[in-house]
Amino acid sequence: MSAQSQDAGPGSGPRQGLKLERRQREAHPIRLWIGAAALFALGISLAVVLPAASAQEANADRSAVLAQGDEPTPAASPTASPSTGGQARAGQQRGVVERGGGQVWLFTGHAGERLTLQVTADRPAHTPQDMEYDTRGLDARVVLYAPDGTWLAENDDIIEGIWTDSLLEGIVLPLDGAYRIEVRSWDDQSGGGYVLSVEVEPSSGTPIPGGPDATARPRTAGEAHAGEQVGRVEVGGGQVWLYFGHGGEVLTVRVDADLPAQTGADRPVDPEGFDPVILLYGPDGRLVAQSDDRAEGETDARVETFELPEFGVYRIEVRGKDELSGGGYTLTIESVMPAQYPRPTPRRV
Repeated sequence: MSAQSQDAGPGSGPRQGLKLERRQREAHPIRLWIGAAALFALGISLAVVLPAASAQEANADRSAVLAQGDEPTPAASPTASPSTGGQARAGQQRGVVERGGGQVWLFTGHAGERLTLQVTADRPAHTPQDMEYDTRGLDARVVLYAPDGTWLAENDDIIEGIWTDSLLEGIVLPLDGAYRIEVRSWDDQSGGGYVLSVEVEPSSGTPIPGGPDATARPRTAGEAHAGEQVGRVEVGGGQVWLYFGHGGEVLTVRVDADLPAQTGADRPVDPEGFDPVILLYGPDGRLVAQSDDRAEGETDARVETFELPEFGVYRIEVRGKDELSGGGYTLTIESVMPAQYPRPTPRRV
């Protein structure tokens, strides 16, 4: 699911070439030398099998690898059964995924509740601040199963190829019972420690201990790109779009309501209309820009020609003014990228 830079990340270079050469040789452990020999009057050909490499040659290769301080990574066993993490509760719990395996947590849920799960690796394979894919980091994947064993949802990357932690947000639970939360790596090819964060919103909309405020917590709409994307804000709530930006990139962000609260200073306010607000947060979580009305008497919102201060993932949050309105909208993003800073396109290896 990710797009990461070929041959990038720790382990690339001469060490990686040595590993590749050794793996290629180990994948073909024998060579066949065919010799013909006349066995008296029978005329039978004999194939002689000789070993591909002597033990001394293999040990020499291993010593060369160890001299670089890097033991070859063993092949993954994707069939390994997941270990038991224990009982998951609202809040955070720590776990470890072995390479080729996984870990299962049990969560007691109730029909109608909304469940949000996030897996944050101790050493992620890639984050928005990274330029290379870390082949030794955990590229997390989370899968949610219902009490009857039915698959409900899964996620690999928070942002495809850019942010390799996992997020499932606002999953409505269909039944009462024990839900299985399975944490694995993408394609069972990595492992490592992680934090599983669990948030619960009851069906009534009233917060429960350890859960978020269901009437105010914005939901992640998805990844935003230059161009148009459509969303909807419920009264008292909000919606968050994730945008992968570069330092020096200039953005114009516009939110146009399907039914605006007001379209001109000389026009009446529509009590059924949506009066949107834009909040733009930087990669470090700080509010860097915001907008309410784009002009006097025009309730659509616009952040004009804002230069992004750094490389990373920006959060574009859309809400109703004073949490008093909601409705459908179109989010439009215009981007001007500095020519000397092309957008990186990392590739998973």
